[in-house]
Amino acid sequence: MNDSVKKRNMKVYIGKIKVMVFERGVCMTECDILIKGEKVEPVKEFVYLGSLFAYDGKHNTDIERRVNGALLAIMNSKSDSREARLAVHNGVLNPIYMYGSESWMWQKKHESGINAVAMPPLRSVWCLIKINIKTVMLESGMA
Repeated sequence: MNDSVKKRNMKVYIGKIKVMVFERGVCMTECDILIKGEKVEPVKEFVYLGSLFAYDGKHNTDIERRVNGALLAIMNSKSDSREARLAVHNGVLNPIYMYGSESWMWQKKHESGINAVAMPPLRSVWCLIKINIKTVMLESGMA
């Protein structure tokens, strides 16, 4: 890490950096990481973008809460055009679904959860009650 920090001409504040080892099982692996000779503090859990991550790999994604917060009024509005609401979905909702996903331990079960959260706004955009999920995902650019 020291080399990559120097190469990018960055400063690192050791007091703000924490480290977590993700693993399966009940015991926590001891891990000593040194930056400029100082030990980085290990933690058992942390909150990142409203999601709780724990050392055993379990986390609380809160995807539905983030997505439905501010955009519910826009997506349910009938005064906005379908194209405008679809643009909001593709430009705002999709990035919110995936924000922070680079730190998730992605599993197949997450895909169905994200699809479950993604479909209600698409249903309101397309004004459909029963919907062919694959058709809507293809037409909206999600697939």
